[in-house]
Amino acid sequence: WTGQLLMLTNADGALDRKLLAVNSNTFVIESELIPHQEGVSIMSVMPFAAALVTLERQNGQHRLVLRDPNGAVRHITFEEPAYVIELVPGQSYHAHHMRFVLQTPASPPCWIDLDLDSGAMTKVAQTRFEQFDPQDYRVERLYACAPDGEQIPITVLSNRTMTADT
Repeated sequence: WTGQLLMLTNADGALDRKLLAVNSNTFVIESELIPHQEGVSIMSVMPFAAALVTLERQNGQHRLVLRDPNGAVRHITFEEPAYVIELVPGQSYHAHHMRFVLQTPASPPCWIDLDLDSGAMTKVAQTRFEQFDPQDYRVERLYACAPDGEQIPITVLSNRTMTADT
């Protein structure tokens, strides 16, 4: 990316990984592009000429982050309280958009194009199931407190007509 090789590593105690820039001729580490952040796991990296896209996980939730060559960082947000993201492999380095798949517990996979300059998203396809309406379901993201004080994320899927005491 920008003339350097990228290396995703857990070296030096970076359990959630960090991203390094490596000289493409000497393979010497030149810089740390994304430092280790405890609790934020870098799951995947996809470089484009316009942006570096990372798929990360924090508090059990996936997130997409765009970094432009000048260092600006933009977090892509979603309205759904719980979801998973999959980056579609094999995309052109020179593309101006990238494709990913978004799925929630209540909705089937949806293919989305993300404009790397503006951050705008366009739905391009979605799996459909007969006699299934995602609007019939409610997805909630709750947290439980473990005995050690750690917050544990819980995803709850329920029929929209159910009440909390059911």
